[in-house]
Amino acid sequence: MKKKFFPFLLLILALSSCNNNNDNDDIEPTPTQPSKYASRVLEFMPAPGQFTNRLPQYADGDNEQATLDKVTALLIGKTGNVISLGAYGGYVVFGFDHSIVNRPDAKDFKVYGNAFENSAEPGIVMVSVDANGNGLADDEWYELAGSEYSRSTKNYTISYLRPNPINGTIPWFDNQGNFDTLHIVSGYSGKSYFPLWVDKDTLTFHGTLLPPNAVFEDDRWKWKAYDWGYADSYPNNNARCEFDIEWAVNTIGNKVSLDKIDFVKIYTGVVQQSSTLGESSTEVSGVEDLNME
Repeated sequence: MKKKFFPFLLLILALSSCNNNNDNDDIEPTPTQPSKYASRVLEFMPAPGQFTNRLPQYADGDNEQATLDKVTALLIGKTGNVISLGAYGGYVVFGFDHSIVNRPDAKDFKVYGNAFENSAEPGIVMVSVDANGNGLADDEWYELAGSEYSRSTKNYTISYLRPNPINGTIPWFDNQGNFDTLHIVSGYSGKSYFPLWVDKDTLTFHGTLLPPNAVFEDDRWKWKAYDWGYADSYPNNNARCEFDIEWAVNTIGNKVSLDKIDFVKIYTGVVQQSSTLGESSTEVSGVEDLNME
């Protein structure tokens, strides 16, 4: 009896296994839901500043990719952690796992920072469409023209020189005939302002220069927020941290019509420092799509 039973049992088990495999083949994989937050950091290049090498924290041996990985770990898929873009021109570029749709009569995305009253460090926001479909932010960029666009300097360029010693003051010059140094704020002596993973002796940035927002009032420096259109200018619970794709203009200031965007770039928009606060440096803690259903 046992010799006849086992072959029969094995046949039943084999048929059952085949049926189970077929059932599994028919099951559709659960689709991954798009994230309303940025899903990629494509570029990060801060200008020199008191929080460069600290937000994120530099470690011996870090290179550009290691630094980019740290920014990605801090910001992707969430908000709350903070990175610093340093002085004028320092920037970060975000990508998404979907396109952000331009909805009429509605703000489209939000940029989180760490601003509070009288501490605005305005960052200019730009957007781009992946027109060539390669997933890279290598197509045309459009500035979101905020409240100070008409008062700003276009086609501005600034260059920072590697200091000697590396923790010394940082000379800079611009294409307007100005030159100065980034001085070291008390409490930051012995720490380098220059990004330590960068091999270049000169860092050059281009863009739009906003007018200074610093006011000496009540015996102290205050960094006043512009009306609208700039990152890291209002607390994160303020609606003025939200941006409208409708504000986009091209390089000559003409309004452009974009149905959607795929990339967001933020860079520090002012050249400014005070004896107690140091340089103005935009901080960013995430980007959120406001139009996801």
